[in-house]
Amino acid sequence: MPAPAGRRSALVTGASSGIGRITALVLARRGWYVYAAVRRAEDARALDAALGARGRAVRLDLADGAAVAAVAAELAAAGPLHALVSVAGVAVPAPLEYADPADLRRQLEVNAVGPLALAAALLPALRAGRGRIVLVGSVAGRLALPVAGPYSASKAALAALADALRAELSGTGVAVSLVEPGVVDTGIWTSWRTAAAALSARLPAEARRRYGRALRARRPRLPGPEPALRPTAVVRVVLDALAAPRPRARYLVGADARLAAAASLLPAGARTRLARALSWLGAGTL
Repeated sequence: MPAPAGRRSALVTGASSGIGRITALVLARRGWYVYAAVRRAEDARALDAALGARGRAVRLDLADGAAVAAVAAELAAAGPLHALVSVAGVAVPAPLEYADPADLRRQLEVNAVGPLALAAALLPALRAGRGRIVLVGSVAGRLALPVAGPYSASKAALAALADALRAELSGTGVAVSLVEPGVVDTGIWTSWRTAAAALSARLPAEARRRYGRALRARRPRLPGPEPALRPTAVVRVVLDALAAPRPRARYLVGADARLAAAASLLPAGARTRLARALSWLGAGTL
């Protein structure tokens, strides 16, 4: 179903919960027609009920190239698109020595490759709507931490892709912004803790001594205050990026994000010592 005539339309990924769901519902309340992308059928039904005539859910797994192409084709046929807000992400902890390559690939697919593929496929519709692309990354892409290396790699890749895409689209009327929060209190860290517990149980005793405390952490730790940000803090920045006459290239969200961004400029040795301290690594050399 295309957006009603005269209404701005947006595709929001990761809309089942947290930042994505709040963004989708707020945009709908503000008069946008929202395509809310989720993976699971039950989440799609819940969003269809919440959105009513103001939008609809679409099923999408960003790691599935065929699904990305199908959703992009469906939305392109619906007419101009005014915003793509890419929130969907996955985080699986692992010391790199013990990381499952499949987990690494999935994080890169969902957090970086998929968002870029979706944005590229939607560019004709976004150009027609002189739209905005807002990619929700993480300051973890600037400051990699032990046991969060695959996640940091995926967010660093997203940041580089956002910079390249922004330059390539300069002058086309399509703006690209990257939102880089610190640690946000969302459900992604529940699955992180589940995966960390399962991995810890499989590790050899020496590895548990070295990485156990880092794996038992509720979520990755950045320099700065606790507790984690509320999702609404990130949503406010996403909405600002959509509304600003001249949106910024990058938005840091949270005191921990600003401190981590500053820490990323330290010499390599100092960054290594900071990463070790923040991750509570056990005895040994990092």
